[in-house]
Amino acid sequence: MNIKITSEKTGLTKRAIKYYESQGLIISSRHYENNYREYSGEDIIKLNLIGALRVLDIPIVEIKKVIDGNKSMQQIMKEALHRVDNDINNLKKSRIIISNILEKNLENYNSDGENIKKLRESLELSIDGKKEFISSILRRIFPGKYGEAFILSYEPFLNIDIDNDEKEKIWIKLVELLDDFDDLSETEEGSSLISKYNKLDEDTYTEEFKKKRIDSTYKIINWNEEYIEGNIKRAVEKWEQLLNNTKESEEYKTITMRLVKDMTNTFGATQNQFGKYLEILNGEFKKYINNIGKISIKVSEQLEKETGLTTADIINRIILK
Repeated sequence: MNIKITSEKTGLTKRAIKYYESQGLIISSRHYENNYREYSGEDIIKLNLIGALRVLDIPIVEIKKVIDGNKSMQQIMKEALHRVDNDINNLKKSRIIISNILEKNLENYNSDGENIKKLRESLELSIDGKKEFISSILRRIFPGKYGEAFILSYEPFLNIDIDNDEKEKIWIKLVELLDDFDDLSETEEGSSLISKYNKLDEDTYTEEFKKKRIDSTYKIINWNEEYIEGNIKRAVEKWEQLLNNTKESEEYKTITMRLVKDMTNTFGATQNQFGKYLEILNGEFKKYINNIGKISIKVSEQLEKETGLTTADIINRIILK
């Protein structure tokens, strides 16, 4: 068959056929009378395969390995699938960031470039990398021992595996939420809550203390009955102290009000949103929050049995009066 018929049978242009021949993918023969290229039925099969693989963006060098018998179709398809998956993942991440920029209607190109680069790089971090990334931001926001205490509260939940589109979107929102928050070392130096923590002894947060704290967290996640019952009992006793007109109860009331004020003035709304994002990014944190809610209900129910007042009643009548 001459090149015109070969082109008609394969759907390839004459130029493409000549190019594949120049790359050694096929070898035509020459007609002995006019020296025109002649192609066999086997060449047609090869050219159809080459055309199909090029549609899938398989590189010429890889196609040649298949034709020469140096690589199987199964292997080349697996490698192609891996490349496609990577391309899709990269495009998804780019789409999320582009959509985020469009939603915010950003126009300040002086800072947009740096922000876009940081968000894109944060999506590429490993699970350990994301944990360290969030921890470093929290240390910037909350300096000193207070920051370490804050991070310790969330440490069991910072192993974030972003395995779907929703999590990628939420991760971007979480990074921006924390990045927009002011450094409390500059804005809230006089906060009694931060000052209290930062004046603690150096050995307050020992490895043993951290281990016990994290262990307690997992007991709540896994609903350890013995620990939960003890937790409820201690909480009820604390609430009952507020009902007693003693020096200790007044001090506890003062500390509670100051804590609420400090948290509201520092990280209250941001912490609330941070928690909502973290619930989506880490299933154990959602479980932990749900169990904390159950404990709070049980505390209020037990308190009402013993005193006739719920926790809400005590807050309204004593703490907020």
